[in-house]
Amino acid sequence: MNDITLDSTNFSDQLGLFDFFNVIVVGATFLCSLSVVSREIRKFIFSNLSFPKVIALTLMVYIFGMLLQEMGSIIDKYIFKIYKGMNQSILKGNLNNDYTHETNSRIVKNPLVLKRYRKTADKLLEEFNLEKDTERFNNKYTNGYVFSVCQYYVSVYGKDKKVEKLRALFAMSESLVACFFSLSILMVMSIILDFKISGDISSIISISISSCKDCFEKFIWSSLFAIIGLFFVFRAKRVMKNFLLILLGTYDAIVRINEIDKSRSDKTRQKK
Repeated sequence: MNDITLDSTNFSDQLGLFDFFNVIVVGATFLCSLSVVSREIRKFIFSNLSFPKVIALTLMVYIFGMLLQEMGSIIDKYIFKIYKGMNQSILKGNLNNDYTHETNSRIVKNPLVLKRYRKTADKLLEEFNLEKDTERFNNKYTNGYVFSVCQYYVSVYGKDKKVEKLRALFAMSESLVACFFSLSILMVMSIILDFKISGDISSIISISISSCKDCFEKFIWSSLFAIIGLFFVFRAKRVMKNFLLILLGTYDAIVRINEIDKSRSDKTRQKK
């Protein structure tokens, strides 16, 4: 490209806003949901609101959001392994000779598209003198290197806005996984600690249990929180897939444009 533009100031402001918004949404979700876990917490949050109390609640929302963001990263790193697992398999997949079947890749299902992206990645791997066979793309370190370079290139060329928006969505899903799994665990702990919950879910679903109604209520809430947490696990996987597809497509487009510009420049020099 002749002109490389990177509006870093404007975009860094947007990215900071995305991250701040994520923290606030996750923290507010957690704090409001805590009011279900304990009547005392609900009473504390929603009664006798004053300006100092609103400031304190805002700080609590932010702190909870930050903690859950870090917890989400830890949970993904050691349990679900969505981010690392998917970027280390970015170009994995089988390619049949006639291109009539989808690949078994987690990311790229179209065999022609996968072949194109691998061809582009080959140029990144030339310096390592790797043998050009399909096995090189089954190596997690090879895929991780391609992923890192693609991220760097789209950032340098200022084409990473869509990529970073999806990254922010992934981070939010990751944080909400930690949020709802934490709430599920807290609800189980409330059975032991005998918290009085404020959500009467049995009346909503028209179930009447005479014995240990509180235990039943807490079990239902705990299960509900866990199910919502699993929903965000699946959402995180879907967002991460879209993130990688946009990343690969953007990088491939940059490479193609550079090749066209280089070809035009060569022709111009030859004419001179």
